[in-house]
Amino acid sequence: PHEGCEWAFTTAYKLKRHERGHTGERPFACPEKGCGRRFTTAYNLKTHIRAHRRTNSIACNYEGCDKAFPTLHKLRVHERKHELQDKPYKCEVEGCGKVFAAMGVLTSHLKSHSGERPHGCPVEGCEKRFTKASKLKLHIRSHTGERPFSCDEEGCGWSFTSAYKLKRHKRKHTGERPFVCSWEGCHKSFTRSSHLKTHVLVHTGEKPYVCPADGCGKAFTAGSSLNIHLRKHTGEKPYRCEESSCNKAYTTAANLRAHQKRHE
Repeated sequence: PHEGCEWAFTTAYKLKRHERGHTGERPFACPEKGCGRRFTTAYNLKTHIRAHRRTNSIACNYEGCDKAFPTLHKLRVHERKHELQDKPYKCEVEGCGKVFAAMGVLTSHLKSHSGERPHGCPVEGCEKRFTKASKLKLHIRSHTGERPFSCDEEGCGWSFTSAYKLKRHKRKHTGERPFVCSWEGCHKSFTRSSHLKTHVLVHTGEKPYVCPADGCGKAFTAGSSLNIHLRKHTGEKPYRCEESSCNKAYTTAANLRAHQKRHE
């Protein structure tokens, strides 16, 4: 058994599959010429192979562009060409490559690489700092409780710290799901572009978010899933029960909500 791991399984096969997360073993190789991807399970390989067989099934969503690609990675490479036309200011920091419409925005972005965060929260006891004054302004609302952007839907009552969050919320009332999966035969749609990007990874088999913990090797389709997983390594439990007689804490908000029902 791997030191510090307490997972248990009903079959030897499932245990063996789990152990590959510790050893980094990926015995299932993609047979497609020039691919080189490897996977921990036959199922993940099978899912990945479909990305090769469904040629040009991921369409570019830029207005006026009718190009399509076999993998999400190739689509993203292509989308860079559009971004460079719309946003001529490119970050030259190695490994970044983000592009921006204005030099001022690029200048603010560069602070995220340098670690410079000149805008500090003035609230006593809060040490958070930000690269932009606008981000600090939004953060301060978490202290003041100010939510100036209110939903005007009758009987709703929700309000938000930013106009963007209000716009996103209104889609629940209108049913609008503007981000549609272009994968052949799928047609699923989403209220957020980030949800669509995560969903497409189900089709391609890609898991770009890899656990950096030594000897782990687990990979995830979403960064949020990786963040939750990392708490198993760090022991962090940020969601704490606020009942005066209870000191329980959890790694996810969902687990905290399930616990709180016991107090109701």
